[in-house]
Amino acid sequence: MVCKKANIEEKDLQLFWHGKELRADDYDSKSLLEMDLHTGFSLMGYDLSVSPEYWPPVRDTPHGLEVIPAAEAGK
Repeated sequence: MVCKKANIEEKDLQLFWHGKELRADDYDSKSLLEMDLHTGFSLMGYDLSVSPEYWPPVRDTPHGLEVIPAAEAGK
């Protein structure tokens, strides 16, 4: 539904939740209930058809990208 609303291809959609990338290999098999997503949650999304400018900044981890906490970003 997000892709349709934003008019982008599914392969070009990158979502973050609680500061971590929602990667297909980790989350596609889980339901919204299993992920504890409910009314009031928010996702941060990027269109990867263009090179994204991540804000807040992110770092690569073995489990995908994660947002760098503000306390670390200022160092």
